[in-house]
Amino acid sequence: MAKQRTKGQHYLPRSAYLEHFVDSSTDKPVLWVYPFDNNGIRINEEKGIPAAQLCKETYLYESPLFRVNEVEQYLEKVESGYSKILKAKILNKIPITDDEKLLLSLFITTLEARLPSTRDNLLQFIDNIEEKIKALEDQYNEGKETKEHQDIKKAKGTIFSQNIAIASELNRWQFSSFMFLHNEHFEDPKYGGYFITSDSPVSLYDFTFMNSLMGVPPSSPTAELLIPLTPSLLLFINNRGLNGYNAIDPNFIAEANNRTLNRAQKRIISPYRIDEKVVERIIRRQRQSFILQYEIFEHPKSD
Repeated sequence: MAKQRTKGQHYLPRSAYLEHFVDSSTDKPVLWVYPFDNNGIRINEEKGIPAAQLCKETYLYESPLFRVNEVEQYLEKVESGYSKILKAKILNKIPITDDEKLLLSLFITTLEARLPSTRDNLLQFIDNIEEKIKALEDQYNEGKETKEHQDIKKAKGTIFSQNIAIASELNRWQFSSFMFLHNEHFEDPKYGGYFITSDSPVSLYDFTFMNSLMGVPPSSPTAELLIPLTPSLLLFINNRGLNGYNAIDPNFIAEANNRTLNRAQKRIISPYRIDEKVVERIIRRQRQSFILQYEIFEHPKSD
């Protein structure tokens, strides 16, 4: 009997990620979801959505290059390994091993690669190439479709799954340093003293390379990659040797949330209801550097 395809595939893992942000104070646990666009967070369009119904698309990872559900099952394996490390080690502030760090890096890498926004960017790239090939065919081949054009068309159905496979093989953050920042104060939710997330939760800033045409290289000494893991825990990936566990300065909670907001595609996701004061605190601020805070100010070098 043919294997049945998984129809609804989450691009943000349900149990490994989204469920850590649910509001359990309601009758049914939900995530508070807010549409986000160029006009900001639309808090008047708030919706409480169960994790099982959020951030998924139909047959998102299916590709003729792989067996039915092969990519989905691979990602589930990565999620399961990450969840075990999170619960057993990270939430208890226990040092992780090198092998656990590799798996954690893989979880972050695939979290970037599996997003619909990543797929859309890849397809836009393919469309641009196809447009140029079509123009050359019209000019030099009497408008007849070439083999190269046919190959480009085929690539549209495989490039997204290929990208996930290649990203997994490279595992680009495996050589970086991982610092886990805990909000040990966990302020009253109405003041925004917690981490929000979004439909694109991995944010990468680099005060040296942000405007470079080539983008930010993974080995950049000034790269700052952030991902909220829970409402009170943030992962800060860097290339400055900053590892282990640390308390986060309350002022940097809003900085992290600002970066999450800037990276969001269509949705902001919160464990608590957001009001105008919280939005104001996130938006109205000057940029701050995590590297300067945790390398220079908290761990100054002696002369």
